[in-house]
Amino acid sequence: MLLYILILLGGFIALYLGAKLLIRGGTGFATAMRVKPILIGLTVVALGTSLPELTVGVVSASKSVPGLSIGNIIGSNICNILLIFGVMSLIRPLRVSDSSQRGEMPAVLASGALLWIFAADGQINRLDSIVLLVAFCTFLGHLWTSMKTRFSAIGQPITPKRKGIYLLMLPLGLALLIFGGWACVKGGTNIAEFIGVPKYIIGLTIIAIGTSLPELAIGILASIKGQSDIPIGNTLGSNIFNSLGIVGVMGVIQPFSVDAELLSFSLPVMLAASIAFLPLAKSGMKLSRLEGAGFIVGYVVYIVALIV
Repeated sequence: MLLYILILLGGFIALYLGAKLLIRGGTGFATAMRVKPILIGLTVVALGTSLPELTVGVVSASKSVPGLSIGNIIGSNICNILLIFGVMSLIRPLRVSDSSQRGEMPAVLASGALLWIFAADGQINRLDSIVLLVAFCTFLGHLWTSMKTRFSAIGQPITPKRKGIYLLMLPLGLALLIFGGWACVKGGTNIAEFIGVPKYIIGLTIIAIGTSLPELAIGILASIKGQSDIPIGNTLGSNIFNSLGIVGVMGVIQPFSVDAELLSFSLPVMLAASIAFLPLAKSGMKLSRLEGAGFIVGYVVYIVALIV
């Protein structure tokens, strides 16, 4: 038991250091390349911080036990919206860019709805998975073609040496985040199993929170620094990657069934959280502290409803 607690604490430390490196490297590199930070958040950072979910998904699919992973993905998406955005807005009211409201936020809703439609019959087959992967590639293609509109003329010239340092920070930060996510899941899962928590609850709660810790760590540090573009893009991009990319990869490896509880409760909660965020973010282009507190309360109510 003590070993698992130490692994969990080690994961928290790795997540903190990785988030710090990723924020500094991501914002610095975006400035050097004159690219708006939200694009870095939606691509490099989002894909990197979703690697814990991807790892869980690939391993579980290859071992024909995907229930844990699909619960992890849905639980992570709920955690990303309600808990992470809630915590960030408590630290500092969360400002949402106009480009996110027009593009990424509708894409989050569309990806979640597509996942729910394909899972409605209780299974994700290979054809469903291919369509999800095509949709994910289409989203990435949209980001690529829209890069011309995401350049920023603001920014101080940066020397090639410093640009190289920022570029080095990105893989180092991602490596620490991946290790930290693995350690938190490893330690948290064993602790939960030690005290007798059911596995489907582990997927929706312990593992979901554990694999969302990179996004949470990035969000907290960025909010303290007043740099919300990267974590907003990161969190929204992670949800899209989870719903389309990871589920798609899992289903191609091995078609799987979707638990009835997920269809009747957790999937609707995931969509409801995304829908709730859209009008609140449009209200003054930000999520207030009071609204953020409501998101956190909503997340706590969801966890309690799962356990009870």
